[in-house]
Amino acid sequence: MGLADVKKGLEKQLKHERAAIEKETAEQREEILAAAKEEIQAYKERVEQHTQEEIYVLERREVASAKLQAKKRVLQAKKELIDQAFESALEHLKKQSEKEREALITRLVAAAQKEIDVHTVYLAPQDQKLLTGYETKTGDITGGVICESKDGTQRIDLSVHALLMRIREQHLKEIAHVLF
Repeated sequence: MGLADVKKGLEKQLKHERAAIEKETAEQREEILAAAKEEIQAYKERVEQHTQEEIYVLERREVASAKLQAKKRVLQAKKELIDQAFESALEHLKKQSEKEREALITRLVAAAQKEIDVHTVYLAPQDQKLLTGYETKTGDITGGVICESKDGTQRIDLSVHALLMRIREQHLKEIAHVLF
């Protein structure tokens, strides 16, 4: 075997080894790429899942906020309707005839007399002539009476406005139930 044959044999062996190395390198490269693709896909899926969870949380938060705002608006509208109902009642009481106002004033003073010894009665200016037998003064009221003892230490506010506010405070739930 000559030098040329040895050279040819070595070249053939090197070619085989190079082909084997290239094949192994290609296989390793494919394995690395496949692993990288799997890792990228898993990362994308985690990011997508996290994004969907965040979107869900934000949507729930927005829906809850919208429901709360809607509830606040409904409550505000209900409050306004209750306010309107009381204003309407006050307007109705203001428009009572003189005879009706006189009967109301007499009943209110009698109720106050059960609590204190009434001496002075504060009335709306238009009602002052409707009551006799007591010292009367005009007060800053739209109707009803404010009764006071002789020494001024005891006072009962039975003005229409105060009565309506007491009714409102004491019976708000029932009023709301009737209206809504």
